[in-house]
Amino acid sequence: MLSLEQLHAFRTVAQAGSFNRAAQQLFLTQAAVSQRIRYLERTLAVRLFDREVRGRKPKLTPAGHLVLEFVDQMDALLDELRVKIASGAKDEPGQTTLTVACGQTTGHHLVPWLLDEYKGLFPGVSVTLLHSLGGGIKDAVLRGEADLGIQVRAFVDDTLSTVGLLRDELVLVTDAGHPLQMLAPVHPEALTSERFVLPPTTTNLRHSIDRWAESMNLRLNMAFESSDIDALKEAVIHGLGLAIMPRFTVSRELTTGALKVLTVKGLPHRQEYCLIWDPKRPLSRAARGLIDVAQGDWSQKIPHLARTRDLSPKI
Repeated sequence: MLSLEQLHAFRTVAQAGSFNRAAQQLFLTQAAVSQRIRYLERTLAVRLFDREVRGRKPKLTPAGHLVLEFVDQMDALLDELRVKIASGAKDEPGQTTLTVACGQTTGHHLVPWLLDEYKGLFPGVSVTLLHSLGGGIKDAVLRGEADLGIQVRAFVDDTLSTVGLLRDELVLVTDAGHPLQMLAPVHPEALTSERFVLPPTTTNLRHSIDRWAESMNLRLNMAFESSDIDALKEAVIHGLGLAIMPRFTVSRELTTGALKVLTVKGLPHRQEYCLIWDPKRPLSRAARGLIDVAQGDWSQKIPHLARTRDLSPKI
């Protein structure tokens, strides 16, 4: 009869290339390892190693290669089983919290809409927002400090799983009476004498802005800096400078006319926000529920965002 111990011993010999080294790794005697392999061969009625040449590395037979492939698949299934068991354990009644890492901008302008729909499905779950800057969102997810995160896809690498959440764009905005509104589109050189209100260099938004400015060979003159997106909006409205912001954060001001979008080379710039998680960590039922809620483009689900889709000048 097949046993996990026999299969484990077989794979260890195949990987170690030696019965002696395999015995050392398994903390067994070489005789015990050889016995397990013999029992396995007797059960399967095939030879798994070619032992005709003594002193040389054990060579797998064609049947041995098939068995090794099966053992690898079996281990993958066992890992999946462990993850599912752990995930089931997290779904016990005591699992009533969900932590989401995000920036202040998405936490203020996007997350409440998600939670409004989410709470109808999971009324007993308490959600905690972990505000982070830049790469701190990814780090919080990978360290297990947050179950999920919200991040711009351009800043997400292959270590994380994602689902699309919001298709948006970066837009250049100005106050309602700015003279640059007479130009359509605005030439990048016209911005060299302008002042800008900007987020801190530690934010992904600032990284995106700096990338655009560098591509245009522009040096932005900063008049005001703040990590508070609402403070930046008010600064623009009061004529302190121009700003480059995600459209969904200024949709209400565009609707009322308090802010206007300027078209310049490279802007508006399309980007996508997504929900991220660590595929190596089991997800609770509460976390999987938010992933399900996030499916689709929330720019069409949030009323004031849908109304401003066509307010920016065409590129």
